[in-house]
This record gives sequence, structure tokens and C-alpha cells, in this order.
Amino acid sequence: MVFTKYFRYSLRQYFLNPYFIFWGIIFIYFWILMCAYVFAKGVPGDYMLYVVGSDYGQLLILGLGSASVSAAFTFYYSSFAVRFVTKFTKLNPRRFLIENFLSTILYLCVYSGIIWGLFVATFYSKFGEWYLPKDPLGLIGATILSAIFLYLFSLMLVYFVILLRAPKLSNFIGYVPLMLSFLAYAAFWVDFGIAVYISPFNLISNLTYYFYTKEKPFTGDIIGNFMKLIQNETPSYADPVLSVVALCIWILICGILSYIFVRKSRGISYEELRIL
Repeated sequence: MVFTKYFRYSLRQYFLNPYFIFWGIIFIYFWILMCAYVFAKGVPGDYMLYVVGSDYGQLLILGLGSASVSAAFTFYYSSFAVRFVTKFTKLNPRRFLIENFLSTILYLCVYSGIIWGLFVATFYSKFGEWYLPKDPLGLIGATILSAIFLYLFSLMLVYFVILLRAPKLSNFIGYVPLMLSFLAYAAFWVDFGIAVYISPFNLISNLTYYFYTKEKPFTGDIIGNFMKLIQNETPSYADPVLSVVALCIWILICGILSYIFVRKSRGISYEELRIL
């Protein structure tokens, strides 16, 4: 498949966005430094891989939430231009959606790789050990699933706002993935129990941890359950297979709703979506 200039332009806009560079890279790297040089102090060497896997899963979902902000705003404002671009150029609606999907998925996956590289390098600089994932292929698969979910989730939210003809909500809706990603971060202290299967952001974090360490993820209260693990007590575990199934169900739901919303938005004019 030969990509159009839109594909390259989309990628360039994603990675050169100053908000992404600060909140997605610099801000997250600050917390990576905190994880390695502050939070990991005193952790026995035999358990360090679990710390890396857990911290990586939690910060990755925060980072992906930050990266999804750029994607959400791109979806909203491109919905204006696509009507003219597909009418007067060779870029048809189907090709636009394919290239938009592929560029966003590639953007989120490359970003995940950057965060992983920063994690591994930072922990090596502190402890002199390379803490690599035990199942790299599984981790890549989980990352792709996460990127697909966040793409469809952001697309669904944006076109829901378009259907409501409420352009003033666009600024708020763009930050929803980032705000919800803090649910996964709360798992450091809160045990969600069976509700962990309801939150897709917790599912992403849990799957990342599982494929990184090949150990079952906790249902929450990561600090408390981790201490139980050190003290040879039984922590509260989540089922990795059920987590994969639950995330795939979320992807299916978001995909169906996105398709419905995109089709229903065709009759909405540009003037109705202008922010006055």
C-alpha cells in the first residue's frame, strides 16, 4: 500500500506536538526517574523486575492517555477538513480512515517503545541491570491492543460530541482518556476487586505487567499486595486471560459505536461545529 502525504503529515504532527513532547515525554520521564531513584529504594533484587513491570504498566497508561489527547484533537479538527480534502483530492474517505488509523496506531506504539526504552535505560543506570520483559511478543501484542482501544475510544468520544453539535465540549472530551487513565494509577493504593475487569485502563496496565513479568497482575492495591508477596502471603490476583477478553470486548464496543457515530455525523455541517 502506497501512503499519501496525509500519512506522513499526520505522524509528523503527532510527534512534533509541543504538548505531547512535554506531557508525554518529559513529564513521564520525570516519574520514571522517581520510580528508579526514589520508589525502588530498598526493594530486594529478586523482586525488582516486578517493580519495573508494575511501574511501566502504570506510567505507560498515563503516557498513552497524554498521547491520546493529541489524537482526540486531531480527530475533531480533521473532521472539518476531510469533507473538502476527500472531495477535491485523490484521498477518498475510506483511504483517509485507513491512513488515520494506521498513523495513530503507529504513533501510540512507537511512543510505548520510547517509554519502555527510557524505563530500561534509567533502571540500568541506577542498578546496573537490564530488566527486560519475559514475554516481549506478548508485550507487543498487548501494546497494539491498547493502541487500538485508545484510538477507537478517542474516535467514539469525538464523534459523540459532533453528534451532539456541542463544539465547546471538544476541549473537555479530548482530555477524557488522560483523566480516566488515573483510574489505573489509583491501583497503587486501591484494590478494585472484580471491578478491575470493567475499567479498560486497568486492564491495559494489568496486561502490560503480566507480559513483562509472566506473573499474574494484582486486582489493585499494588503496594499492599506486593508487600504480601514479599511476606509469602497470598495477594489478590486478576486473571490475565479474562483481562484480554474484557479488553477485546471494550474494543468491539468502541468500534461499533465509532462506526455508528461516524455514519450519523455525515449530515452535520461545518458551521454547526465552529467554536464561537
